[in-house]
Amino acid sequence: MNDQKSFEEFELVLVPGSRKAAAKSAGAGSRDLWQIPRDKIRIIPNFNPRMKQSPRYIKRVRVLADSMKSEGFYQSEPIEVYVARMDGEDVYMLTDGHRRLDAYDLATSEGEALGPIPAVPCAEGTTLEDLTFGFVQHNNNREELTPYELGITVKRLVSYNVDKEAICKRLDISPSYHDALLLLVGAERRVREMVINEEVVAADAIEVLRKHGAKAFEVLQAALAKAQAVGKARVSRSLLPHVAFKRSVEKAAPNMFATLREVRSDPAFASIEPTLREKLVAMLADLDKLEADANTNAAEATNEAQQALVA
Repeated sequence: MNDQKSFEEFELVLVPGSRKAAAKSAGAGSRDLWQIPRDKIRIIPNFNPRMKQSPRYIKRVRVLADSMKSEGFYQSEPIEVYVARMDGEDVYMLTDGHRRLDAYDLATSEGEALGPIPAVPCAEGTTLEDLTFGFVQHNNNREELTPYELGITVKRLVSYNVDKEAICKRLDISPSYHDALLLLVGAERRVREMVINEEVVAADAIEVLRKHGAKAFEVLQAALAKAQAVGKARVSRSLLPHVAFKRSVEKAAPNMFATLREVRSDPAFASIEPTLREKLVAMLADLDKLEADANTNAAEATNEAQQALVA
């Protein structure tokens, strides 16, 4: 598994290079797009927050590789590169199109000859923050980052001292979702692995983290064991203990309501300790009101239905 810390602490000093010199030294074609030989493209370690070991990522790369084998590398889907100055030379650093490049590598490893790769250079003056925001926006136009991958990106932007309001505005997320994502990427490794391996959806993991804190993994692991016992590979929401409890309470509510009414009608009700009796009276009053409102709504719905039939 990728070390999350390496993603969170990702740093890169960008030193702009000469785009013309880089194209000339790489022998890149000019046409409508730059056509760059594969060996001239460098991967920036840990810049891409996608989890390559996830079933989702592996499947997508396989689909793209098969497409390239039959159709080639679409010129309409170029990669994006940042021309940087490194070790005395101008080089191409991949900033968008990681799955396409992985698919290219997979297809060529299986014997397909694909030639140079279509690419567009980043605009001059692009910053690391710009690249990070751009990565999210470009990917969301194709296939959205998972909540965990987005969370890694949010935490990275926080480390760049980008304020919360700016992050939320540029990524089009709410402040509460911003905080939820940080909670997820801050969870213990085993919880994160369950999310990455698609054994639990991120929203459920976040809810369990909020309700159970340090015991979140044990709760999720127990729910996964129950799911696997009935042939399912992922935790279903109904198996989470707080959800199951709520449903059980809802199912038992009518009987509890009836029992409370019997208690109120019992002669011994007056002898119950006053504070407790007041709580029971207040609870029954709330339940009586809910029942009356439900009956009123049902009657109104019936009248409306009858009027519609007459009309």
